[in-house]
Amino acid sequence: MNADIQLLPFSPALAADFRRLNLAWIETFFQVEATDVEQLSHPERILANGGEIWFAMAADETVGTGALVHCGGGDYELAKMAVTPAFQGRGVGALLLGKLIERFQALGGTRLHLETNSGLESAIRLYRRFGFVEFTPATPSPYVRADVFMEWRGLNREASTER
Repeated sequence: MNADIQLLPFSPALAADFRRLNLAWIETFFQVEATDVEQLSHPERILANGGEIWFAMAADETVGTGALVHCGGGDYELAKMAVTPAFQGRGVGALLLGKLIERFQALGGTRLHLETNSGLESAIRLYRRFGFVEFTPATPSPYVRADVFMEWRGLNREASTER
C-alpha cells in the first residue's frame, strides 16, 4: 500500500485540501477552535514562519496531511495531522510522521513536540512508536481538546521497519 502513496510538500493548489482534511478530522472528534481556523485559513503563514506542510497522495487524491509549525529557536510543533477515513490504518499516518521527523531534522530543529487528546489512542501509539514521550508543558495549550503533550526523543529502530 505504501508504495502507492506519494508525499508532496505544500503547494497553493493543495491549500484547500489542507483545510478540508483537517476540518473533517477535527469535526469528527472535537469542535473546531479559533487556533484551527487561523492555521487552516492561512497555511502560508506556517510556511512563512519557517514551517512546512506535507501531503500524502494516492494517485490524484489527497489522503493525508501534516505540518511542522516553527515556534522559534529550533522548536517545532507537529500539528494538523489528518488522514481520510478510507486510508486510516494503512500506514499513511506513519509515512507522514516519518517525513515530518525527517524534515524536522533537515531543518536543524532542536525540539519537536505535539499536543493531542487522550481519546486518540491509535495516534498516541503511533507517536510512541516513533519516539515521542509525554511531558508536562510549562504553559497552557491554546486547544481545549489537548490533554496529552508529547516530545520527540529520537526515532525508535522498530518504527522504521513497521511502516
